[in-house]
Amino acid sequence: MGEMVGSLLVFLVCTFYYYMSVELPPQAKFFPQIILIITGVLSLLWFADSIRKYAKNKDDESKKPKFKMPPELVKTIVAVLAELVLYVTLISKLGYFITTFLFLTITMYTLKMRRHVVIFATSISVIVVIGLVFGKFLHIQLPKGILF
Repeated sequence: MGEMVGSLLVFLVCTFYYYMSVELPPQAKFFPQIILIITGVLSLLWFADSIRKYAKNKDDESKKPKFKMPPELVKTIVAVLAELVLYVTLISKLGYFITTFLFLTITMYTLKMRRHVVIFATSISVIVVIGLVFGKFLHIQLPKGILF
């Protein structure tokens, strides 16, 4: 049952963002729309598969999967979600570069990555690549902050 709900939520999110992407400039909307269509189709296939599994296991209680999430995993999920909310809140004030660097660094540390060189290199690489793709190739301005 959870898979059905999850697949429908993914489909609804894809539908919403596809609708929102219609207003983007023609050069910028092609790639997101293709990704959203592919993700939407895959979520519908996921939904069909979950209905098939549900119908197959409906009568047999012993075959139903029993899943219990460890408390440490719940804490990690809540922490990353809080970091994401903070990222969205701060990106307009601090700008893309600073906020994304802090978000990536803190999130990787939250996810138990402890190699500081890798964390730093990954954060810088992601910022540079995304900055080049959006700024230079797609000509979409990233949020500017207090420094950049």
